[in-house]
Amino acid sequence: MLLALAFTGGLASLGLEIAASRLLAPFFGSSTPIWGALIGLILLYLTVGYYVGGWAADRWPDPRRLYLVTALSAFFALLVPSVSRPVLLFSRGALLSFQAAPFAGALLGVILLFAPCVVLLGMVSPWVIRLRVRDVAGSGRAAGSVYALSTAGSILGAFLPAFWWIPSYGTRATIYGLGGLLLGVSVVGLTALRVRAAAAFLLLGLPLGLAWLPYGPVRPAEFGRVIYDGESEYGYIQVAQADSGERRLYLNEGEAIHSVYLPRGGLTGAYWDYPALAPAFAYPRFVDQKPASALVIGLAGGTVARQLTDAYGPVPIDGVEIDPRLIQVARTYFHMTEPNVHAVAEDGRYFLETSDRKYDLIVVDAYRQPYIPFQLATREFFESCRRHLTSHGVLMVNVARFPDDRRLLDAVTGTLDAVFVEVYSLDVPGYLNTEVFAPNQTIPSAAVRTNLEAVTAGVPALAGIQLDPAGPRLVEPHYPIWTDDLAPVEHIVDAMLLRAAGGR
Repeated sequence: MLLALAFTGGLASLGLEIAASRLLAPFFGSSTPIWGALIGLILLYLTVGYYVGGWAADRWPDPRRLYLVTALSAFFALLVPSVSRPVLLFSRGALLSFQAAPFAGALLGVILLFAPCVVLLGMVSPWVIRLRVRDVAGSGRAAGSVYALSTAGSILGAFLPAFWWIPSYGTRATIYGLGGLLLGVSVVGLTALRVRAAAAFLLLGLPLGLAWLPYGPVRPAEFGRVIYDGESEYGYIQVAQADSGERRLYLNEGEAIHSVYLPRGGLTGAYWDYPALAPAFAYPRFVDQKPASALVIGLAGGTVARQLTDAYGPVPIDGVEIDPRLIQVARTYFHMTEPNVHAVAEDGRYFLETSDRKYDLIVVDAYRQPYIPFQLATREFFESCRRHLTSHGVLMVNVARFPDDRRLLDAVTGTLDAVFVEVYSLDVPGYLNTEVFAPNQTIPSAAVRTNLEAVTAGVPALAGIQLDPAGPRLVEPHYPIWTDDLAPVEHIVDAMLLRAAGGR
């Protein structure tokens, strides 16, 4: 039973770490800094547990006390799903108001929810080793078997939540399952030792009863009412609908709208309309041309594909989305049923590198707000994009910015300019988005402006599209140039967020 406890302790400790990341994702995202803070603090808790566990094992070499410790750890784990909700809701408000101190405090508070159970779990391995060592001659073998089983449990704790429990049952159910498993092993161990009060410790599982209470959506809707709320291998997905029938797609922390569906069709009034302007950047003179093929990397709910289809008819469109669950949501809630749209569940860059097709238009809109995957913003990726464009093809990249902070935009345009002859940027009025167009041939600025007027006048679906009065800007060559080796996307975005939070 001691070895079984070591195995279960390893499974629970890493499983809780995986679950903690998913608990944070709908409110803070799942960026590298968030993962770094989470992993660092979990290791800190385990370090404290190892030290205290070694001290306690020498003082009380009694397995009954160890089982009591793990039962208590299970109790704290079972409290997390219900106790965390008020803190998460507070953190949501802090994030929306860009208040730096509450944001940091809420983040730390959510992670600290796991401190009691993980510290107690850290006590397991040194305590089990102490109980199994009978003499010095066998101490190495005893320690090795404990660490081997604990690590084997951790391996299972990484795979089970990530590939089965969370996608199938959700984060809360996963945490309840881990806590319940740990509590079960603890009570069985106490029973095996004929502890009279062993059954009484099942009362520590009372928080499991909260799992049956109505919980509602993980995060309240900021728009309309929630009609879908779920998780996948890649994050939290929420679909909200207004009384008008308009639907919006939110991912993870929900700071951005990733797709919209308008029952009556027409322009969205946002950046999803802009890919249809690509022909203005493709030809020295626009005369009723339309793209013969398109690739959308970051399909989400299929809004870009729908707008392209409305503008130019059934143009063959390959839509690449890394999350297969998101493709199902798009078909169910966003009516992504256009026969010309071929949805592929795959990483965008991998799809491009393994394809021999060429496109008139490639749209890159793969944000997991507020970050963009670094591998989709490097010189090597843009070189691959250019190889997959026709001679009159255009690459369009959606980039986020702040009104007075364009560092991310500058990095992306600087990198694009190292690959393409000309690069144009066009701000989206009313939104913190800039659409960057990189044609595969030289197009004079004057021709682009003339073409934009011709496109908006000649394509009925684009009549009334909102364009920045300043028009498209020709990007001047500049640095930095991002590569696969160095592309500090999250560092720059975090600096932008901190500047916005501090009001400077």
